[in-house]
Amino acid sequence: MAILEQMIIFSLLIGVGIIARRVGVVTHSNLPQFTSLVFNFAMPAIILSGITGDQPHIEGRELLMVFLAVMVTLGLLILCSIVLSRILRYEKDFHGVITVMTTFTNISMMGVPMIYSLFGPAAMIYMTVFLLPYNLMFFSYGYYCMSDQHNRENGFDWKNMYKVINPGIISCFLALILYVANIHLPNVIAQPIRMLGAVTGPVSMMLIGSFLLDMDWKTVFKDVRIWFYTLFKMIIIPVIIMLIMKQFITNHLLLGVLLAAVSTPAGAGAPLLAQALNKKAYPLALKGATFTTLAAVLTMPLVAIITGLG
Repeated sequence: MAILEQMIIFSLLIGVGIIARRVGVVTHSNLPQFTSLVFNFAMPAIILSGITGDQPHIEGRELLMVFLAVMVTLGLLILCSIVLSRILRYEKDFHGVITVMTTFTNISMMGVPMIYSLFGPAAMIYMTVFLLPYNLMFFSYGYYCMSDQHNRENGFDWKNMYKVINPGIISCFLALILYVANIHLPNVIAQPIRMLGAVTGPVSMMLIGSFLLDMDWKTVFKDVRIWFYTLFKMIIIPVIIMLIMKQFITNHLLLGVLLAAVSTPAGAGAPLLAQALNKKAYPLALKGATFTTLAAVLTMPLVAIITGLG
């Protein structure tokens, strides 16, 4: 029920975005500015807001275990995205956007409220620790995949990493330093950060709504590959990964966080990132985010039941 309520909330916000686009509040000319607002201000703030609360602090062996579980999960998602792009016979130019859609899910805007509803505040510290490396990879590897797809045949060149330095990745490093050092920000600083981070969900959903008007729906529904992509992304891949992780992890709260990470739909960040960095990948990113979001209300509970985490 909590997942269904969250989906209804997202749908309403997407509807507001459609209306905003219809009446001319959001237009083609100001989309870059709204996108910049999300990526350069709101998303960095939500990253930092995860370490501004008074939740318990994970350290030592437990912290190492969580980070290891996160990296293994992200690694499996990347591996699955590579295999999936080949199974569905996507051109090399689109392998990067498939990786971003499959690996960087909508965990921030859908996973966080889902985990809080299902497991309560005790699980949020695991979500916070998860989001640190997750966001770090999104703002580095994710940016690279989306913006440099024409060079993918040359492999990942660490010399080009300076090109993806941005407010998001800076906030990730800052959050990591503050968390490891157990430094608590004063409320006069933490409160504005949390308020700015709260903008991420509504504005992102509204932008997705405005993007929907760019879609040729007849062409979309005839795209057989996006239907198969949704099947793999939302059911097959999450089930495989969670069954693997359950063999090594017994912490139910951590498993719940990992479930949210792999079963939530393609993140709103995919089309937003494509809009900002790679217009060619934008239609596919938008279709992927839209279809997986529509499917999530059925597939997320299904994956939880199949994996025994429901």
